[in-house]
Amino acid sequence: MKGRPLERTMDKKDVYEVLVSWQCMVPMEQSVWATTFALHDRDPDGGVDAADAAVLRMRSIGLTRSFQPEPEYEAARANLHIEPDEFASWYLIAYRMRHGCKPNYREPSAELIREAYERYNRGLCDYY
Repeated sequence: MKGRPLERTMDKKDVYEVLVSWQCMVPMEQSVWATTFALHDRDPDGGVDAADAAVLRMRSIGLTRSFQPEPEYEAARANLHIEPDEFASWYLIAYRMRHGCKPNYREPSAELIREAYERYNRGLCDYY
């Protein structure tokens, strides 16, 4: 984007909107978005629309997948001992951070949190 101010490259979208959208993408989507953005740097919007369209196309045909493990597995891999009540509070936030951007997001129920804690507990043995 040589010689072009940032404000002009994203005149259709707020920079913060683009950043929030980026944060909600899985790594595969981020790679496609960034590549498409770079390839369309001479577009009037700096490539934002083309990059967004590429990610939406991937999603529409089911090509995206997350390589990021669920929060309970990340906690097990960290090998930290977490009591059930601490886990429940932490899990609500970690789950929201991971899945809150999805349109059909729902807070995990007490039963789902209990099941996640069981997976976490079993996973501690895997990373010991």
